[in-house]
Amino acid sequence: MWAVNHYWSRKFNNAALTAASRDTFTDALTSLTTILTILITVSFHLHWFDNVISIGLGLYILNTGAKIFRESSLNLVDYFDPYLENRYQHRIASLSVVRKVIFLKAHYDGNLIMLRVTISVPSQMTAIEITHLIQTINQIMWQEFGVMETDVMITTNNVEYN
Repeated sequence: MWAVNHYWSRKFNNAALTAASRDTFTDALTSLTTILTILITVSFHLHWFDNVISIGLGLYILNTGAKIFRESSLNLVDYFDPYLENRYQHRIASLSVVRKVIFLKAHYDGNLIMLRVTISVPSQMTAIEITHLIQTINQIMWQEFGVMETDVMITTNNVEYN
């Protein structure tokens, strides 16, 4: 079960499957450790061995649970890596027709990255050029960063177009 969850969590970059993968790995590790501990304790009459292994396994389970909680809780409070947002902003600002990135906010929708951005462009741009720019930004963000959807707002002289 662990191998299946691990494979699909990597393929889809899915936080729920990653958590399930870690959980099933911990379950498998606990079962294997229990069997080995019983065999060693009974075979070699090392009664203290069970206590040592139990403490080690308990610490491992607590550590894994803390990792799962930390990653899940950040997604629940709408946290997004500011370094990655900064990379998005610099990439969009590097386009020749973009005067300035006024606003940028990334968030997760499940495991998918969504992006809202407002940019300033020259007022001489036509609707066709603006449409092409929006398509270009969407394509760049998808290909370079895996952003599923980029909602681009355009402003020229404090007038916004969506």
